[in-house]
Amino acid sequence: MNLAIKLRRNLRRLVILLATFCMVSVLVSAYYLYSGSPAQELELSDRAAELDCADLKLLPYRLAEAKTAKPMDPSRKEPVVLVFVESQYSQLGQDIIAVLESNRFQYRAEIAPGKGDIPPLTHKGRGRYALVIYENMMKYVNMDSWNRDLLDKYCTEYSVGVVGFHRATESAPPLAKLRGFPLYLRSNLGLRDCCVNPRRRCTSPGPRPTACPLPGDDWTAFHSNHSTYEPVLMAKPRQTGEPAA
Repeated sequence: MNLAIKLRRNLRRLVILLATFCMVSVLVSAYYLYSGSPAQELELSDRAAELDCADLKLLPYRLAEAKTAKPMDPSRKEPVVLVFVESQYSQLGQDIIAVLESNRFQYRAEIAPGKGDIPPLTHKGRGRYALVIYENMMKYVNMDSWNRDLLDKYCTEYSVGVVGFHRATESAPPLAKLRGFPLYLRSNLGLRDCCVNPRRRCTSPGPRPTACPLPGDDWTAFHSNHSTYEPVLMAKPRQTGEPAA
C-alpha cells in the first residue's frame, strides 16, 4: 500500500515537472521568436543603413526571393483612390488631393474615422477603390479591430495597397514601435543617399534612379527585421554636422 502511494506521488511530481519544463520552453521560444528588443532591431537597421542599394544580399533581413506578381483583374475594382484626411482643411490632405488631381486620378476624400464605420468598399462584387491613402498613418494603425479587419480583407481580396503618411513632432521619441506591427520608427532624421530598391521597384520600367540627397532634418525611417518586410526606398542617416541638401 505504501509503495503504491509513493509511486503515485512520484508520478505526480514527474508530470508536474514535465509540464513546467514544457511551459518554460514554450515561453522562451516565443520570446526569442516574436520579441526582439529595440536595441537589437536598431543595431540591425544601422548595419543595413550603411549598405548601398547594390548590396542587397548583405542586408540583415531575410529577403524573400522576388515573386511574380499575380495578374490583377482591373474589371474587379474601380480606378478610384480612397483618401482619408484629418480634416477638410488639413494641409497635407490638400497636398495629396492636389497631386491626385494634377495626375487626373479619380478619388474620394473622407474624414478619417476615429471609431466609426468606414465607407462601403464593394458594390455588387466589385471593389470601389484601387488604392487607399491615409493622411495620418496612425489612424489606420489605431482602427478598431472590426473595421481594420474589413479593410485588410478587402485589400487582400482585391490587391489594393495602403499608403500612409507619418509626421513626427519635435517632441516625438527618437525610437518607437508601431503598435501591432513588427516595425520601429526613427523620427526627426537627416537622410542622404536615397535610392530605390531594384527588387521592389515602385517606379516605371527603365534605368534605375540614382541615389539622391534628401533636404531637411525631419524624416521618419521605418525599420524591421521581419522576414515578410522589405524596403522599397532606402537611405542612409546623415552624420552629425553633415550639411543638408
